[in-house]
Amino acid sequence: MVPQTAGCPLNSPETLLATAPVDPAPLPVVDEAGLIGGRYRILRPLGEGGMGAVYLADDLQQGGQAAIKTIRPELADNAEVRARIRRERSLHASVVAHPNIVALRDTVEENGRLYLVLEYCPGETLARRLARGAPLTPGQSLHLIRQLLGALAAIHSRDIVHRDIKTANIILQPQTDGPPLVKLTDFGIAGVRDSDTTLASGDTITATLAYAAPEQLGGRPLDHRADQYSLGCTLYWLLTGSAPLKATCQEERSRPSISSSAR
Repeated sequence: MVPQTAGCPLNSPETLLATAPVDPAPLPVVDEAGLIGGRYRILRPLGEGGMGAVYLADDLQQGGQAAIKTIRPELADNAEVRARIRRERSLHASVVAHPNIVALRDTVEENGRLYLVLEYCPGETLARRLARGAPLTPGQSLHLIRQLLGALAAIHSRDIVHRDIKTANIILQPQTDGPPLVKLTDFGIAGVRDSDTTLASGDTITATLAYAAPEQLGGRPLDHRADQYSLGCTLYWLLTGSAPLKATCQEERSRPSISSSAR
């Protein structure tokens, strides 16, 4: 496989659903022309996790590039996993186009595989920026949070709770004429307010403890306030350099796991 590109926002497992270390994901199945869905030509891998991998692709119909999220072949026929991906697709597709949310551009189902085609956002995650020792000033932090509040307002107006607001799911896309454009990504464990507080039967949500609201950790019904709590934890981290709950902080290491039936 082609080496991952440094600095790419989807270049790290922290942006994906990941479990224990797994073998590298095989390349997606392509047609005789080397395409997915008759239009997407895979260029290189961007990131990988326990559920699958994300690839950079050229869109030969509309032009430009896209990020294609795949499912591992051994999970492709698992009803639980497919239901999770279809839910992610449905919830993401219901979000009104917003400049601060990574857009779902297309979905492809062929050869028994399911692909999500996402907007490709060059840049880096906020987690990566902080990890390389490039903190934001208080003014930059507040500018970032204001953009994210707009993104949350858009999804909450649709009764969607993201449930995984954290620095690894925030992309900073450089701009030539000002501060970075903030993009919220990864609706993998999003749910509908009050009616979808857990994953499908058999799944286990391992929330990122430094950001998760108490009601989320307790398995109680969630609404928009859970995301606001997580965003508040993110701002606290930006302003102080540490998590508000140091005893439980496992920065970007706790992720949703797949039940034994799906492995």
